[in-house]
Amino acid sequence: VSYLGDEHTKAEKLREWKAAREAAAAAEAMRAEQDKMRAEQAAEGAEGRQGESATAEPMPAQDALVVSRAGSGSWDRFGAGLRDMPFLSSVFDNPLFDQLFGESEIAASIREMKQTDRAFRLEDFAEDIEYVV
Repeated sequence: VSYLGDEHTKAEKLREWKAAREAAAAAEAMRAEQDKMRAEQAAEGAEGRQGESATAEPMPAQDALVVSRAGSGSWDRFGAGLRDMPFLSSVFDNPLFDQLFGESEIAASIREMKQTDRAFRLEDFAEDIEYVV
């Protein structure tokens, strides 16, 4: 069968999207039902063994989240590594670096004009200056 245009691919993508949406909704409903059953079981278990300490059920691997109180995350280690490199700190403190990558005087002036007047447009300003001069 020959189709004109790409309407058939759009329709197929729409069908796939609807199927994926329905599958996600079904999975969410199943997860909610499981959570409800776990809560009921925990409530029944807590009533039955009031003197015993309750143990938490392990979470499935796909829902696991690790929270670390230690400041040894990868970003912290990266930052500590940069602080230990005197070459990089001297590069960032160099005035030449600021001249190359910093804000120019013109850019600072335009930024201030835009802060003062939200409707400021550089093109209109250039036309006005050209007309005056």
